[in-house]
Amino acid sequence: MGMWGQEKVQGMRGRWLAGLLLGLGLAGAAQAAGGDAVGRPPAESPLARSAGQFGVQLVLTPDAAAFVRAWNDARTAAPQLPTTGTVRRGGAVSAMLVFHGCAANARGMCDMVVAYTLTTPGGQKLQTGSGVVWSAPVPSGRLQLGRRSATMRFEAVDAPGTYQVGALVTDRVSGRKLALVVPLRVE
Repeated sequence: MGMWGQEKVQGMRGRWLAGLLLGLGLAGAAQAAGGDAVGRPPAESPLARSAGQFGVQLVLTPDAAAFVRAWNDARTAAPQLPTTGTVRRGGAVSAMLVFHGCAANARGMCDMVVAYTLTTPGGQKLQTGSGVVWSAPVPSGRLQLGRRSATMRFEAVDAPGTYQVGALVTDRVSGRKLALVVPLRVE
């Protein structure tokens, strides 16, 4: 299977993005930005998890560069982030992580890592990469785009069907781990 290449991405957005991410389903983001219109946090889902103030969402995009540009465009009040749940064989998608509330160590730094997996329609689970999501000062009151993404390329020989993209995100300061899964339809 010709799939995983990893790239580093970075960027940040202010609290206003919490409303946008509610639409994407980021669990816990509403808590960081005051909840929805009536103060309720969004429901958790397999692609968005939280533990206390720590929350992460796994998002698939057909264009990682466009996703990062939209995220970083300070002139955009509500960026149009390209997302997808489908890819054609011969194409690629990238897994991106958006997070908030990582714990600070004694120096005020977060230390988060990710391990990515891909489960095939036949149930085979592949360990597909890992890396540092964030090793920098704690973003103050901001949602953050993780610095580690994973790009999956599917070839004509790859089976069509529903794959499961997984990410196990660990906050090494607090010890909290969040397991996320998002389906990906390969046509």
